[in-house]
This record gives sequence, C-alpha cells and structure tokens, in this order.
Amino acid sequence: MMPLIHHGAFLIIRPALLYHINDVVQVAHPYYGAIVKRIVWGDNTTGFYLAGDSNASLSVEQMGCISSNQILGKVCWIINPK
Repeated sequence: MMPLIHHGAFLIIRPALLYHINDVVQVAHPYYGAIVKRIVWGDNTTGFYLAGDSNASLSVEQMGCISSNQILGKVCWIINPK
C-alpha cells in the first residue's frame, strides 16, 4: 500500500469527540512517542488498534491497544513535500 503521508509532510491535526475506523490519527504512545497511524479496528469505549500505511510501519501487535485519551487528534490536512 502506498503511504498517504510522505516523510517530511506537514500535518494539521484536530482533536475530535469520536474517532472511527480508517481515521488517520496522532497518538501519544508510551513507548514510541507521538506517532501517526490509521485506526484499523476498535471503538471509543474499548480502545483502538492502529496500523501504518507503509509496509515498513510498526505492526498492530507492536502498537497494542490505544485508548481514546491517548489520541491527540485526527489528521485533517496533509501537505506532502514535492
């Protein structure tokens, strides 16, 4: 899969009340720090599982379950470098 966000991209991120599958979000991961991933399953109550678009990305297992309070916001705008 071709990554939606390229290295060096500028992102506009906004907090949301609810997050959904396929949303691209920034999270505060306890081990990996601030990281941007796509929600692949889960919900706002039980937590989310995230994956990257790149084959070289961290796996769902490496990321673990992410609670909604760890989500910093949803990516609303992407400006990729030329």
